[in-house]
Amino acid sequence: MPSKHPNKKQQRRRKKPVKQPASFSVEELTESASVAFANQELVAALTLYNAAIDTQAKLLETCTADESKRRILQDRHGSLLEKRAETKTELGDPDGARADYQQALDLHKATETLKSNPSWYEKAASLNLYIGQTSAGAEAVVAYERALSILETCRTQCQQASDTNAVVEVTRQLSSVCCNAAEVYLTDLCEELDAEQK
Repeated sequence: MPSKHPNKKQQRRRKKPVKQPASFSVEELTESASVAFANQELVAALTLYNAAIDTQAKLLETCTADESKRRILQDRHGSLLEKRAETKTELGDPDGARADYQQALDLHKATETLKSNPSWYEKAASLNLYIGQTSAGAEAVVAYERALSILETCRTQCQQASDTNAVVEVTRQLSSVCCNAAEVYLTDLCEELDAEQK
């Protein structure tokens, strides 16, 4: 009669650890997410961006000494949050997108030492613009006003530096944000007493 107990060879076979799939780098996860997004596989893209952001957050936690490396990681983390926010917007989750844009803006504010560069202002303004676009009513207007204020400061600096090309570009961005703000007064806030004037 055969024994009901497994022999030693079978026990060894059962005790072997299951091989885990190889971990992917932030770059690999981001590339796969971008491809999924381009193919309109939005749920897959969101899952991959979540994994990339989790991996990036762990890298940020371990990087404490090297300030320049930390800044690079923060920039990459902010960029990933923006991409995830775009995916959430496409999936019809403006609240989730807004939270990601706000987190990206908070990370960007941590690099205020770069304020002498016009691109710092443009990035801060664009994040406020995205926050406005994923908001409604008065909240949207507040975000647009922040973007306008940032761009006005940037334009003044560019004028003082006699950077004509930068002045033209920032002025174009100011015009775009004004149009976004005006749209709110034509829609969500059209009942406000001073909507037409604003």
